[in-house]
Amino acid sequence: MLVGPLRAEDLLALPGWQVRYDRYSPTPAALGRIRAHSGRLGSDLLVEVILGTWCWDTREHVAPFLRLQRLLGPRALPAKLVGVDRAKADPTDIAKRYGVKKVPTFVVLVRGAEVGRIIETPEPSLDAHLAAILEPAPGR
Repeated sequence: MLVGPLRAEDLLALPGWQVRYDRYSPTPAALGRIRAHSGRLGSDLLVEVILGTWCWDTREHVAPFLRLQRLLGPRALPAKLVGVDRAKADPTDIAKRYGVKKVPTFVVLVRGAEVGRIIETPEPSLDAHLAAILEPAPGR
């Protein structure tokens, strides 16, 4: 179990992660929408990913997120990855700060303010869910 700030390399070295990463293929339409919206937001965008390396849902959804991030480039989809234990605790208290009850939780921030989150299972898919969160809204 990895707890605290993590790097993609830390996660992809875990059993089963690389396979899920390699298998993921976002739709070109959603990839284009995410690229356009992240370009519009620039450095104002950050995704905080609270995950449990012990959790099946985390592996199933964070490994694809890492692939999506690589396909877009780290500047297009900047993220902080933080592992928590089974009690949702970690040295940074990120899960407590965001009230996380289930992992993974993707908290999407623009200029430090939360604009959306994905809890446990993205619907209908990770790429489509992220694209929808990033869609321009009044005031953003």
